[in-house]
Amino acid sequence: MRLRREQWAKHVARWRESGLVAREYAATAGVNLHTLRAWKYALADEERASVVARSKAAAKRSRVTVPLIEVRGPNRGDERFELELVDGRRLRVPPSFDTETLRRLLAALAVAA
Repeated sequence: MRLRREQWAKHVARWRESGLVAREYAATAGVNLHTLRAWKYALADEERASVVARSKAAAKRSRVTVPLIEVRGPNRGDERFELELVDGRRLRVPPSFDTETLRRLLAALAVAA
């Protein structure tokens, strides 16, 4: 009888909780040693992929998208730059700006829009 993914996931969890080495667990549970190990790696890969996907989704949700229509700068002797937003608001950024502060400001502007 072939076991399904859910059954192998339970076996892998029980194996980890048992404190036994794979060979011992496989013998006591009556499952194939190589299949048990293969499922351990397959489930770990699935978990890693899931974590990466969740991280990417969270990063995508947290990104601030402020549509810009114009970026100007620097003028002669002036190293600041100016962003003009689609709604006409302008943001003048001095040369000594802090990137994290600018990121928070853009997020606030996006929420206010």
